[in-house]
Amino acid sequence: YMRKPFANADFGSFIGMERAARLALEEVGGGVISEFELKHVRPDRFVSAIEIIADACEYEVEIDAVSGRTLEVDVDSKPRKKPGHPRKPHP
Repeated sequence: YMRKPFANADFGSFIGMERAARLALEEVGGGVISEFELKHVRPDRFVSAIEIIADACEYEVEIDAVSGRTLEVDVDSKPRKKPGHPRKPHP
């Protein structure tokens, strides 16, 4: 069972998670993806919202899930969360 916004979606026309992630990383010059979400923003538009941590900043990049076009890039210079596990110092 799928929720209504996704019930009639043609998933074959989506660019896919890997390509959306690659495009977002290229847009900000690299980093670590901390969150990925497919959003239904209008009846005819789906957006991949990708959060990336890079250079002590948190970026949110929105990629059109069909065309692959970058729709928006927001940056926060103080990230709310850190990806991965903290490293232990070497003795």
